[in-house]
Amino acid sequence: MKRYRDFFDKKTGKDIHRIVLIAVCLCIAFLLCIAFFMMALRRDKVESVQGEMRGYATSAQKGIDNQISGDFQTLRTVASSFSKIAEMDETSKAALFTQMNKANSFIRMGYADTDGNAVMYDVDGSRYSENYKNELFFQEALSGTEAMQDTSADPYGSGWVLYYAVPVKENGRITGVLLAVQNASFFSDIIDISIFNSTGYANIIDSTGKFVIRTNNPEVSSDSYTLFDLGNVNANAAYSIKMNLLSGVSGNYRFQTQDGE
Repeated sequence: MKRYRDFFDKKTGKDIHRIVLIAVCLCIAFLLCIAFFMMALRRDKVESVQGEMRGYATSAQKGIDNQISGDFQTLRTVASSFSKIAEMDETSKAALFTQMNKANSFIRMGYADTDGNAVMYDVDGSRYSENYKNELFFQEALSGTEAMQDTSADPYGSGWVLYYAVPVKENGRITGVLLAVQNASFFSDIIDISIFNSTGYANIIDSTGKFVIRTNNPEVSSDSYTLFDLGNVNANAAYSIKMNLLSGVSGNYRFQTQDGE
């Protein structure tokens, strides 16, 4: 009887050991299945988001291109008849520029001579004197090319603005540059359409990560000038982002905001 009990105890012990081993293996297999499932789910989520972003980018690009094209067409028309504007007295000239600002959603318009000396007329009727000689957009227009500057801080108000510059010609010779200033929030309204169920926001950046057009979302600080100012990114991710931007490749990454979120 004792021998049978010993045999039974040994067999029971082996069975329990085998059961525990099988249970552990099943748990590991289950955890691996969950891990693979989560990886596949995340991959599908990333692909879905990237697909949504591509469609969103196409829509936003079309809206912005149409707006910029229309703005330049307006400025070409004004530039082609600028000789008549130049003959006006100061009061009439200020009234005309103010009217054109309101009609075309510009916040400021004006004219610069070949030395960059400019008089700008605000949408509210204010008048400013400025020199744009060292500005790239002015130099490009002076060489005969229509130009537009990336967003910069408004020197006469709050927020961000973009500059348009179109050459003014007389008898085929460039005599100056017609300038217009657009509030960047005007373009932000185009890119700030509903995205990710209204929980996300978008910016347009150049190949270096600098903001060209920024969102109106308050989560993006007015002190942020580049994509990398949005939060903390590790060195490897930052390098990958820069390479993707330079080569025009889509990608995704995570970062911690300046608030630690």
